[in-house]
Amino acid sequence: MPFLFVLDPDGSGLLLTGSFKALENADWGSIATITFIAVASIMALVTGFQGWMYRNAAPPVRLILITAGFLLVYPERWSRIAGFSLIVLAMVVQLAGKRRAIA
Repeated sequence: MPFLFVLDPDGSGLLLTGSFKALENADWGSIATITFIAVASIMALVTGFQGWMYRNAAPPVRLILITAGFLLVYPERWSRIAGFSLIVLAMVVQLAGKRRAIA
């Protein structure tokens, strides 16, 4: 995920570099946001490559999650919306399949 450090202007906040004086003036809201996006991206990529979310993920769901993980890396609003939408879609498909498997 080093791409987040260079692609997103707020990504350098993840490194928390500088002096303590500089950290006092840091924009902690943007640091929290980019941290959340980084965690979501990593989780989507790991889940897609591993192939397991709530149950064994079919290849289309894995592809959706991998795509979502890469979309979240880019700082454009449309890519973040698309990335989170794809994660939600994968979660819905997984939960629906889990309920069918239980019934």
